[in-house]
Amino acid sequence: MQRSLPLTFLLLPLLLTALLLTGCGSKSRPHRGQFDPYTVNGITYYPLKDARGYRAQGTASYYAEAFQGRKTASGERYNQKELTCAHTTLPFATKVRVTNLHNGRSVLVRVNDRGPFKKGRIVDLSKAAARELKMLDRGTARVLVEYADESPQSPAEATSTFAIQVGAFAEKKNAERLAQKLRQMGYRPNLVPNKGSLWHVQIGPLANLQEAEITLALLKMIAGQAYLISQ
Repeated sequence: MQRSLPLTFLLLPLLLTALLLTGCGSKSRPHRGQFDPYTVNGITYYPLKDARGYRAQGTASYYAEAFQGRKTASGERYNQKELTCAHTTLPFATKVRVTNLHNGRSVLVRVNDRGPFKKGRIVDLSKAAARELKMLDRGTARVLVEYADESPQSPAEATSTFAIQVGAFAEKKNAERLAQKLRQMGYRPNLVPNKGSLWHVQIGPLANLQEAEITLALLKMIAGQAYLISQ
């Protein structure tokens, strides 16, 4: 008489398949050693071991409310009321100052997650941080991200002066032409070369945000692409 196989033996292939599928599920945010390289969407990121001197511009976004309570790459739970952010390479617990280049507002945040992984994005902010920068309505903003010293400091001390970038040109003569036009209007522009072989035309430094915003509004009527930067 032929003996029937146990039910668990018959189901074993299905159980193994389920386990394999579970193990292959991709996560949007890596949860490994914070200094280990990791790959997302075919791009490999190499976390920094020291954030001192970090300074970069890019587009900021902020977390959707659906992420509330979810575990971040650092192991913390995301809290939309805290001033935190995600960055692809900065060490966890690093404090950075994020400045909205559209309005000059800035906020001090702590890195506790990895991301954002969308092209052109530089930082993902908590909802509280995005509210401080007045970017909730637009959803994104052009920002400056800078390493912040760990010693206590006020926002005014962290971003003490501002400047306005009025234009950027590959040829110095074009930058000088705009600078001359600005001089005729009573401004004192600076020509600032950068590593990308561009010549930036800037007005500044300006001592406070109020002066910077007034000057920016006037310059936008001359050069529509003028925007605020912190120094």
